[in-house]
Amino acid sequence: LRKAMFSREEPTRITAVHGFLQLLHTTAAPAATAGGAAAAADGGEAESEAVVHFQLELLGFIRRSLTQQASIRAALYDGIVPAFVTQPQLRPMVLELLFGQLAAYTDLFDDEQSSSAACATSPILLDKCLAFSEDGATPPTVVEPLPQLIRAITRCVVAARAGAAGADAADAADGAEDGGSPLANVIDRMRLLVDRVALCGLKHFGLHGEGVLGAKDKHGAYHHAIAAFLNAT
Repeated sequence: LRKAMFSREEPTRITAVHGFLQLLHTTAAPAATAGGAAAAADGGEAESEAVVHFQLELLGFIRRSLTQQASIRAALYDGIVPAFVTQPQLRPMVLELLFGQLAAYTDLFDDEQSSSAACATSPILLDKCLAFSEDGATPPTVVEPLPQLIRAITRCVVAARAGAAGADAADAADGAEDGGSPLANVIDRMRLLVDRVALCGLKHFGLHGEGVLGAKDKHGAYHHAIAAFLNAT
C-alpha cells in the first residue's frame, strides 16, 4: 500500500487510500471499542496498545494522501468517517486532520475578521479550492473537494452528538454543550461557516449580472463550473 500511494497511476493511489482506510477500520480491537475493560480482564493490554500504535501509523500514511489529487482526498474524506464512528480513541486525531483541511480552504479561523464587518465576505477561498486558467475561458478544475470535506466533518459531529459510537460520544456531546471541547470548537466553526455563507450573494463569487451563465458567452462554462462547485458546497 505504501508503494501504491506513490504510484503514477491515480486509480492505484485511490486503491491505496481505500486499503489504508480498510486496515484502519478492521484492526479495531474489541478493547478499543469497549473502553479497555475486556483487554484488562484478558491480559491483553499490551496487544491493545500495539493495535493503537499500528493505527496511528496508518493515520500517518492516510495524512500523506492529503497532498494527492482532489479525487483521492474525496475518497479519504468519505472513508475516514467510519473510523471516527467506531473508534473513540481515534476521534481527536480524525477531527484534527479534517479540521486542519477546512482551515486551509476557508477564512473561518481569523477571529478578528470573524468578528468584524468583513463577515459579509465569502468564507470560501475559491482561489484555493479551484485552479483557474489564465485566460478565464477554460473551466476551473477542483483542487480541494470542499463539499466532501464539509460532509465528512458534519457526519462526524452528528455521530458524536447522537452517541452513535458509545459512551465517549456522549461525553463529547456533553462537553460541546458547555464549550471548550474540540467538538464544541468544530460545531462553532461550522455554524459560523453557515452564517457567513448565508450573508453572501452571487456578486461575492463573480456570478451576478445578466447572461453570466449564457451558453453564448465564452466564459459560460467557466462561470458554470464555479456555480456547480458552490452549489455542491
